[in-house]
Amino acid sequence: MLFRSQWATVAGTKDDGSVMPLSSASESRTSVGGGTIPATVATTTLTLQDQPSCAAPRIDFTAVSFEVGGQPVIFVLYLDRGVADEVTASDRDAIITSLRPV
Repeated sequence: MLFRSQWATVAGTKDDGSVMPLSSASESRTSVGGGTIPATVATTTLTLQDQPSCAAPRIDFTAVSFEVGGQPVIFVLYLDRGVADEVTASDRDAIITSLRPV
């Protein structure tokens, strides 16, 4: 999955063209569509630099890829990390597994 070099890189590119630190993408497998459609999940973390104090210090970008009717589908989830009210890993997983393509 080319995920790491796409969404997170664009979001982490500064005005001078440099890119803020990105973690290596972790990949796992899951199912969506009520457990009937296999999916791949990839997450990378962007560490923000030179941001206002109200910004989260890190952002997780998670891409979920699967096929429906032979067509590729990608769902991207963006979550603040390092904040008091961050979405838990179990809630993130529940969001992903609840995907119901139509």
